[in-house]
Amino acid sequence: MADDLTGAADSAARCLPSGLRARVSIGGDASAWYDVEAFDTDTRHLPPAMASEIVAGVVEHCLRMGAVEVYKKVDSVLRGNVGAELEAAMRAAGAELVLLCPAFPEQGRTVVESHLLVNDTPVTATSLGREVGASSYVPEILGAQTSLPVGLLGLRSVRSGREVIVQELEALRRSGARIVVADACSGEDLAAVADGARALGRSCLLAGSAGLISVLAPHWARALPPPQVLVVVGSLHPTARAQVRLLLEKESCALVHTGNDEEPDDSSRVIVLLTPDEGTEGDHVGELAKRAAQVLRSRRVSGMVVTGGDSARAVLEAIGASGVALLGEVVPGLPCGRLVGGDYDGLPVVTKAGSFGREEALWWGVIKVEEMIGER
Repeated sequence: MADDLTGAADSAARCLPSGLRARVSIGGDASAWYDVEAFDTDTRHLPPAMASEIVAGVVEHCLRMGAVEVYKKVDSVLRGNVGAELEAAMRAAGAELVLLCPAFPEQGRTVVESHLLVNDTPVTATSLGREVGASSYVPEILGAQTSLPVGLLGLRSVRSGREVIVQELEALRRSGARIVVADACSGEDLAAVADGARALGRSCLLAGSAGLISVLAPHWARALPPPQVLVVVGSLHPTARAQVRLLLEKESCALVHTGNDEEPDDSSRVIVLLTPDEGTEGDHVGELAKRAAQVLRSRRVSGMVVTGGDSARAVLEAIGASGVALLGEVVPGLPCGRLVGGDYDGLPVVTKAGSFGREEALWWGVIKVEEMIGER
C-alpha cells in the first residue's frame, strides 16, 4: 500500500525483475492473476484520522482476499501521514511491531543514526525540507503523528546480520517499542533488514520506500510455485485429440480429466484439462468450465490455451471474463490476446476451433502464451 500513485507504481515495478506479475490499483478487488497488487490509498494529503481509516480498511480488505504479506510503502523522506498510517496498518494486520526502513540508496536517500539524509545531507537542509518539517530525526517525525513507542536499530546491528537483528527486534518489542526505525546506507543493508524482519513472520509489518521492495521481491518470488500454462480441450474432433497427443510428447504435461478429483502437480510446465472421448462437446462443457475455474484458482496459471468454441465461451463465463482483447495470430486460425474483465483480467489466452490446425497447433499456442508472459 502506498499513499500516492507514483509510489505505488515505482514499488510494483521493482517486483518485475524477480518474475513477479505486478500491477497498480486505485481501488476494487485484486486480480487472481497478479502476484503483487500495489494499492494507491491516495491518503498523503488527507487529515491523519481519515488516512488511518482508509489504510486500515485496505489492509483488512487485502487480508480477506487472501494476501500472504502486506507491505506499507512510505515516502522515502516521510512526507504525508506516515506515523498515523503505520499505526493503522499495524493494528489492522494484527502485527505486534512495525519495522520502518525508508532508505532508498539508489536515489541517494539513506538513514544514519535514525536521521534521514539526501545525498549525505540532512533532509531538512535540502529542497525537500519545507515538505518534511523541522526535523530529519525519524522518531521525531513519527512522534508528531503517533503515540506508539519508537525503537532504533542502528547500522552496527544491521551489519551484524540476521541473528543480531532478530535478537534486537525481539528485545525492542519486549521493551514496549511498536515501531522500529532501521538504519541503512546500501542495498546490502536493506537486504539484511528484510532478512531479519521476515524471520519474525506476520508479527512484524515491514514498511519502507521502494528501495526495500527490491530486496523483498526475490523472497516473494521464491515462495511461489513456477507458473504453468493451462490447456483446456473440450473439442472431441480427431484433429484436436491429435494435437493433444503431440503436446504431451513435446512438453512436460500434467494430464487431468474432467469428471474426477485428479489434482495437477506443480512440477509440470503445462496442465492439460481434457474431456472424455465419448458424447459431444456440449455434454461436457459445463463440467469442463467448472474444472478450469478450479485449476485457475488453485494453481499459479500464467496463461491459457482453449480449443472448442462452446468450451472457450463457457470457460470465460465461469471466470467472469467479458471478452478477449486480441493482439494477433500465432498462425492463421490461432488468435491470441488477453482476457478482459473478471478475476483474471490480463491473462494471456490463445483460442482455437477444435477442427483447425496442424498437429503442432496446441504446442505453438503454449509457446506463444509463454512469450506473452514475458511481455507483460
